[in-house]
Amino acid sequence: MLKQLKFIDLGGGFWPHRQNGSYPADFEAGEAALIASKFLHQKVSFSRSYYLSPAPPLSRYAQAIRDSLATHLFPLIDNLAIFTEPGRIVSTGAMAIIVRIIDIKSPKSVIVDGGINLIGGSQLESQYVPVINLSRPSSSQIPLQILGSLCTPSDTFGYYCYSQPPEIGDILIIPNQGAYTYSRRQSFIKGIAPVYSLPR
Repeated sequence: MLKQLKFIDLGGGFWPHRQNGSYPADFEAGEAALIASKFLHQKVSFSRSYYLSPAPPLSRYAQAIRDSLATHLFPLIDNLAIFTEPGRIVSTGAMAIIVRIIDIKSPKSVIVDGGINLIGGSQLESQYVPVINLSRPSSSQIPLQILGSLCTPSDTFGYYCYSQPPEIGDILIIPNQGAYTYSRRQSFIKGIAPVYSLPR
């Protein structure tokens, strides 16, 4: 059986370092705190707004895989082709979504001209990614719920923005959207946005 092996595919999905994160309610303790607060009719507050996801650099992934293969596989079989699909860790930074503020509902809530159909799902409702106001940037974040213009309550791009007080017409960028996002886009109520390639 070992002699019949010609190649091994190690898959992919390696997580990029600190390019997205989780909200406190995504963890069991945070979820329990929210449930208890509703039961007791008390407001809960968390010490941190979100937690960035740490991950090793690609070189460390590669070294660990090489060491494991050398220890466990190569002593059993040689002349084996190795394939891997690093995927997300490579492609995440390859695309950004750009939207424009078309309405300000409150100082902490805005509507933009794009919808979550651009990223194929509602993952940003529960997954933190940075959003930057290119028109009025700031080095610190403000609480700002960024809602899309579709007719679904899940049409959310985030709850924080590196921004000064926003104004209608401001351009927002949601970076690091090159994996598991635009490739799953869909024409839902709004059409698919055009893609522009930037020169290298």
